[in-house]
Amino acid sequence: HYIPSCGLHLLVVTACAYLIACDKHSSGADNEDSAPSASTASKANNNSPGSQRNRWKIESAKIEFVYTGVFEGKETFHLDDWGDTVVIATDRKEFGNQVHQTSIWNNNQTTIYKHNDKKAWLGKMRVRDTEPPSSARLTDAQLQSVGYERMPDEEIAGKKCAVYDNKNLKVKIWMWNGIELKTINHSLGDGYTKEAVSVIPGLKVPESALALPDGYQFE
Repeated sequence: HYIPSCGLHLLVVTACAYLIACDKHSSGADNEDSAPSASTASKANNNSPGSQRNRWKIESAKIEFVYTGVFEGKETFHLDDWGDTVVIATDRKEFGNQVHQTSIWNNNQTTIYKHNDKKAWLGKMRVRDTEPPSSARLTDAQLQSVGYERMPDEEIAGKKCAVYDNKNLKVKIWMWNGIELKTINHSLGDGYTKEAVSVIPGLKVPESALALPDGYQFE
């Protein structure tokens, strides 16, 4: 069927806004203390494998998050080599179910350690949360065009964040270096808040974090 150009634009805008809301965690434009220099960005592009879509805007950082709401608990996010290595240690309840696992993206493969039953899984499919969120790939103007109102900057865990609020989708994000340091998401009704309580830039992932824990077996 024929779709007028204005109707097609509306469909694209709606789809972009929905994708951002459906990310468990999201983000957009950065402020002055977060943007890498041209030489740093060049180093990331030249020395790191993988598609540009999966590049983070900071080389390395370790961030501690706390969840409240339908998700309740804590999570450690450890990024290295612009996203070539990402370790996410999760210990939280999701809709009443306990999730206690570590997800690792390294050497272009995923390893998941399930701590409750000491099982491990290895595969090529990348865990979504080890990639930059959809909103990190949009400019400030693009975020506003899909319904996110730019709010005054705020500090989260000592870092100055760009803040975006989409009242229609009931999603609000606090953005630093392409990382959402805080997310409030009520897009599906009962929602959650995810907030960073500690941010350590420049901290590399130790080899010990990638090793198979004692007593674990691959499924």
